[in-house]
Amino acid sequence: MDRRSSGYDRNITVFSPEGRLYQIEYAFNAVKSFGQLAVGMKGNNITVAISQKKVTDNSIDIASVTNLYRITDHIGCVITGLQADCVTQVDRAREKAINYKAKYGYDIPISVLATKVADKCQLYTQRAEMRVLGCIMILFGVDDEDGCKVYRIDPAGNCWSYKGAAAGPKSQEAINYLEKKVGKEPLLDDNDEVIKLALQVFQNVLSTDVAPKDIEVGVVAKGGVYTVLDNETVDNYLTSINERD
Repeated sequence: MDRRSSGYDRNITVFSPEGRLYQIEYAFNAVKSFGQLAVGMKGNNITVAISQKKVTDNSIDIASVTNLYRITDHIGCVITGLQADCVTQVDRAREKAINYKAKYGYDIPISVLATKVADKCQLYTQRAEMRVLGCIMILFGVDDEDGCKVYRIDPAGNCWSYKGAAAGPKSQEAINYLEKKVGKEPLLDDNDEVIKLALQVFQNVLSTDVAPKDIEVGVVAKGGVYTVLDNETVDNYLTSINERD
């Protein structure tokens, strides 16, 4: 590596002459290298998140592995990247949700939570004593005022609302597929169709039949609470997709 650029390469907060922050780029690379594919989508009445569920060590109990987490009754998240960083990010989001409710007496709106988490991520890019977290979080849920929402928060602190979002390995392929299916199309009213479309993203990107044991599916619907679908329910959706194809 060029000696003149090594300082920019090692220091989190110093821009290179080309305007790059290398450590942030490395954090994105960590997500792709050590994370698993995650997808979030919304319809008019439901939000859905799906993650791959796999382990690199067969001695690990697969039941203890998850990338889906409850934040509040009406907000969930799917997160991918370095596992320890993922857990830290989830704990931070939960803490912010708890503190907000204690202060104001009602659940934190998903837009406010997304902004608070993203602001903290961005702060980590400014201080040399803090390491950028190698994870990407997709928040999904239902807001009393704004309805169904999906937010994607990355290591740089970028935070946007999406119809459909993806992160992790093969995320660009998933994003391309989502753009074709939901980019300019109106949101779906049928909750089952939203779930099926999210599952189709996985099948298309992974180029293989998806088994219920290999993924986990979380939903938050209007009038409902955060729920993780059981394998039987997921299998029924997959069967319906295959029969239709």
